[in-house]
Amino acid sequence: MPFVSQVAYETPVVCSSGKSVRVAATLATTGAPITITAGSATVMPTIRINGGPPITLERPLYTAAHLGILYFLPAGQQVPKDASVTFSAADNWFASSVGVAVGATDMPIVNRSGKTIYGDRPPVMRVGYNYTGPACRYWSYEQGIKN
Repeated sequence: MPFVSQVAYETPVVCSSGKSVRVAATLATTGAPITITAGSATVMPTIRINGGPPITLERPLYTAAHLGILYFLPAGQQVPKDASVTFSAADNWFASSVGVAVGATDMPIVNRSGKTIYGDRPPVMRVGYNYTGPACRYWSYEQGIKN
């Protein structure tokens, strides 16, 4: 009988600094987030930038309370903005309460280097955006937020 892992992971994402990669673990059947077993991420994945040589990610940051792993690029390296990035990992590269994760080979990933984590909106200042005042029938002094 073939092994079918119940552990999946969302497409890895290069974070906005370009110096780290985030991987979120999910349940394969429903896509629900799952926590990673503390100490289980001992096999480090690699990335390739624009088809170059593999770069081994390091220093995984996670605990039993995290729903994913944050890996860091080696010191002095950074993913350039708009670069094409692929991700590779060996089978069993991390474990969870429902099993081990399957590997990947040169899987294209999202590169958010130089971009905000909130989307591709242009970097404009929105004065008063997300700021509401109390609804009162009388005049009152209120101090606004500073830009």
